[in-house]
Amino acid sequence: MLAHGALAVAILKRRPRISLHAPSVLFAGSTFEVEVVLDAPKRIDVDFVQLELHGRIAGMSSRSRTAVIVGQRARLLEGATLPRGRWSGRARFSLPADAPPTHPGRVATVGYALDTHVSIPWWPDAREVFVLPVRAAPEHAVAGEPRVYVSSTTAAAARQPYLELSLASDVVRMGEPIDGAAALFNFPGGAPHELELELVATERWGIASSELARYGLRVPAPKEALSVEGAPIHFSLRVPRDASFASFTSHGLDVAWKLVARAHARAWRASPEVPAPIRVLPPAEAGAPSTRGTAPLVGNARIGALWGALANDVGLVLVDGELSGVMEGGVRVSIARDVRADGVRLVSRVTYPSLGLGLFVEEAGVLSAISWTERTFVSDAWSSRHRVRAREPAQVEALLAAVAAAAGRETNLTMTDTELTLVARDAGTTDRAVRALARRAVTIAHALPEARAAIPPPLCMSPELGDWRTLATLLSGRLELGDVSVVGRYAGHEAIVRTLWSSDGTRRGTSVSLASDVGIDESYVLGWERDQDEVGPDVARLPKAARTIVTGWRGSAEEIRINATYATVILSPAPPVIRHVTTTLTALAELLTALRAETGPYR
Repeated sequence: MLAHGALAVAILKRRPRISLHAPSVLFAGSTFEVEVVLDAPKRIDVDFVQLELHGRIAGMSSRSRTAVIVGQRARLLEGATLPRGRWSGRARFSLPADAPPTHPGRVATVGYALDTHVSIPWWPDAREVFVLPVRAAPEHAVAGEPRVYVSSTTAAAARQPYLELSLASDVVRMGEPIDGAAALFNFPGGAPHELELELVATERWGIASSELARYGLRVPAPKEALSVEGAPIHFSLRVPRDASFASFTSHGLDVAWKLVARAHARAWRASPEVPAPIRVLPPAEAGAPSTRGTAPLVGNARIGALWGALANDVGLVLVDGELSGVMEGGVRVSIARDVRADGVRLVSRVTYPSLGLGLFVEEAGVLSAISWTERTFVSDAWSSRHRVRAREPAQVEALLAAVAAAAGRETNLTMTDTELTLVARDAGTTDRAVRALARRAVTIAHALPEARAAIPPPLCMSPELGDWRTLATLLSGRLELGDVSVVGRYAGHEAIVRTLWSSDGTRRGTSVSLASDVGIDESYVLGWERDQDEVGPDVARLPKAARTIVTGWRGSAEEIRINATYATVILSPAPPVIRHVTTTLTALAELLTALRAETGPYR
């Protein structure tokens, strides 16, 4: 028999020593195998040998919640006896693809562990917990995007300090640089002093957040950026290779990086700031492609390229910072930035040959001495935003309806007989506003010729339209019904016959003009009106033949004018007789011939 002491030793159980063989680094989405090794100093019965994989997010506050990432169990042995010596068993586990990496954060931690449990009947169990480091799944083909960010969507138009930032890529690996450029506009009272860059990492778990890391750089502004708005300031800020935290979002835990750019100048009360989100990846593995690229254009260069590309899309050309083009019917379109003390505006001007309607359209609320037509045009809403004056309102109804349809009924405009203007309170730094304004202007320009052709004649001129059409045929010209005028050719000269209107809408005469193809000597310039007794001393300077023609008009003409280009006779307000008009044109041609004979080096 065993002695009492020997018996006690015999019944004492000794727990096995536990060790684990596992990969040194695990990756999210991977399947891995582990081997557990038990060293038993003596033979021992066990209920089971079990491995359990745990992964969880735990908040640092006592009130924070805990989120389970993974929980898997493998039983390697059950109801067995471990022999004395070494025993080993293997098991396989899988990590979810969206498993976050191991993270020792400030508001939350992410941890993974393998709990090894040897259950011993009627004896304290043997247990060991092994921590498993987990990384995000490797990304070998990372495609970052070049980006442009702005400090404000309104500051550029309001003439407030405005900062643009461009990045070669919004993805960067630890150990690689962030390449980019910045440009500043509207710096009042002083040039930019320097560009400050800060790369900041923050984490968020629920409502709790904390800053994890911050790296900074200051870049002095180059000389060209001290005096020229929109000049680029280039930079390169390297992310430390040993940065502790990569970007990730998983199970409600977010670790995010951003590059914060600020422009500082001594004269400013506040500095414009641009936060740019950056995705920071772990250091590149061998053979992984670089995330570096070329930063997009920024500042004036970016705006110029934007306007140039847009010009091709809308059928215009870019010249000296202005979009312009000539459309059918002599209609011209221009779009430019208008920089004022109170802000920057986009202004589009559509110009065209005179409509001859006595037309004025303004936005309601603008102070003006003009008496406006009390009438609804286009719609009640449109008329509430605009004031209109025209010689005969019926002449402009269809025209304004066509223009409003082309511009968009919600668009405010100003308009005269020769120009239509659209204004957008925008600095023209983005495609959207410039494109919208350009498309409206081009649409209006295309609509104007047809709308112009549909203008009805003044009511008082209806009985005479047959004579005016005959005159248009005679001059090989086109009859403009708005003011009832014809531009054509007569005896080899440009001829213009136009009805003249007074401010109250009554006819005050007919203007008959002929253009000189070589110009008229300035010594022959003269002007005469019927209320003058004599033609005037200027006539004495004319060649004899010309003098005879001019003095012959005194009984029939209301005015006689000669300038550097045109000779003009204004006939009485009475309806013109075609024969009288053609007789006047013939006399004007003879006058130009007489003046030409005395003009030039052989005079």
